[in-house]
Amino acid sequence: MALLVVACGAVFYCVTDSELALRGIEAYYWVILYFFLITFEMTYGKKLTSSVKMDSVWGPVLYCNILALVPMFALGYASGEFEDVSISIAEMPANGWAILLFSCFAGTMIGYTGWLCRGMVSATTYTLVGVVNKFITVLLNVIMWDKHSTPSGILAVCVCLLAGMFYQQAPMRSQEKPTSKTNEDHIPLLKTDFKK
Repeated sequence: MALLVVACGAVFYCVTDSELALRGIEAYYWVILYFFLITFEMTYGKKLTSSVKMDSVWGPVLYCNILALVPMFALGYASGEFEDVSISIAEMPANGWAILLFSCFAGTMIGYTGWLCRGMVSATTYTLVGVVNKFITVLLNVIMWDKHSTPSGILAVCVCLLAGMFYQQAPMRSQEKPTSKTNEDHIPLLKTDFKK
């Protein structure tokens, strides 16, 4: 029920958004694309953590980062990020290196905690936590900046946050494989003695 209320609140937020009135469904192109990508990514991530044997949480973290290398470098090359990169690196001040190293460390730890959490809860619960965090970002936008949603849109965000708090994860399925039963455990349906 909580997921249904979150979904209804999200739809109500979109309907009350001024961008939808101005640009139509085109305003939500990235949102729709994100919806399908996140559905695939969360399901694949849960499948990975539950079926592929990795010795620690670092396995999926490194696997995910290695998979991201090729598209990241392709986007960087296409946008011209690699022009004069050696000069930029050589001229980077010490505080620039500190910021770069800190952001690498923080990104790696975000990936680690994400995969750790993913291994502990269902894909639905993990996705809901991410979605509720985005609604919190919308509320912070209301507090900090002047360009934000209408009062009815803010109400929809609050409904989503409240519904997310009431969500309960379904019990996880047992991963135990059925054991072979011995003759002592087996109770016959018909009591017959074929031994003579």
